[in-house]
Amino acid sequence: MSGLRWMDVLPDSLLVLSMLIISVTTPPAATRAQAVHHLVPHATIGLTEENLILGAFGIAALRGERLVVADKLECSIKMFNARRQLIRAAGSRGERNGEFRGPGPVAATDSVIAVADFQSARIQVFTHKLRHLFTFHTDRPVFALAFDGTGHLWIGQLPNGRGETLFRGDIRGNMSTRIALRHASGDIFDNIFALAITGTGEVVVAYMTRNIVEIRDTAGHFVREFSVPGIRPEAGRKDLSTGLLTTSVSVPEDNIFLSVTAGGDGTIFLLADAYTENPRKDVYVVDPHGQVVSRLKLQEASSGICCDGRERLFSIESARMLIRVYQLRRQS
Repeated sequence: MSGLRWMDVLPDSLLVLSMLIISVTTPPAATRAQAVHHLVPHATIGLTEENLILGAFGIAALRGERLVVADKLECSIKMFNARRQLIRAAGSRGERNGEFRGPGPVAATDSVIAVADFQSARIQVFTHKLRHLFTFHTDRPVFALAFDGTGHLWIGQLPNGRGETLFRGDIRGNMSTRIALRHASGDIFDNIFALAITGTGEVVVAYMTRNIVEIRDTAGHFVREFSVPGIRPEAGRKDLSTGLLTTSVSVPEDNIFLSVTAGGDGTIFLLADAYTENPRKDVYVVDPHGQVVSRLKLQEASSGICCDGRERLFSIESARMLIRVYQLRRQS
């Protein structure tokens, strides 16, 4: 492991925390037998000079089979067309409008793209031509973004003094809804989650270190919650030395979930981390009520997934340097 920084070997939940501070059970056979989808690798983006990606930390699918990628290592956002060609790029290192210290979560509507900056607690909004429109600041670092069907922007950030960690607002940063999630706690890792909006208008919160998926409506009201069968209830813990006064802190050894995305019919796709048969490759497909209908296997270990609503799934693979495009096929 020579040449790796300590940040490079942490699980994603710890990696998120480090950036914020700087600014097994196998599923039962019955589950596998109920599969109604399978994945077909279709194309790739990255690893060539023409469409190079150095560190994808956020992706969002756009109409016309386009994809926008937040490249943290290049402090830029990049747009690729349906032929997987780089057609636009914007950004450089800095803190002015259109610049980034570490772009991460990305969300998009038919007209705008929102990008959160890990290390400066900013969200910037761009047109689809990557022209900067607005910048607003949040009071806590942001780790998740999603737009709902009405154009409201949902934001996941570390909890404030009232325990609120999920926020809904407009693209100028005016927050109309502030939510303290049902399972938030005083442990910082308990409050990190992946976020998605289904095509049927439900807000999906998948806790990264616990096997809990919380569903809310787009007014912010709690609807239901569930756990995925075959995955342990919560991540194991370990002590991590901080290097300060020889103290240590208890942290999760890995994540339960790494990413969540949703289809137009309300289907939810959950990328599992260490506590599954194929870590970072297993994607659990569940119906809106949490019933597992399939378990898909990605070609490589993934750091994040998203659907485009047209039976395609995008996955960040190859140490965040490649986006693999999968075709989702339904059983006849």
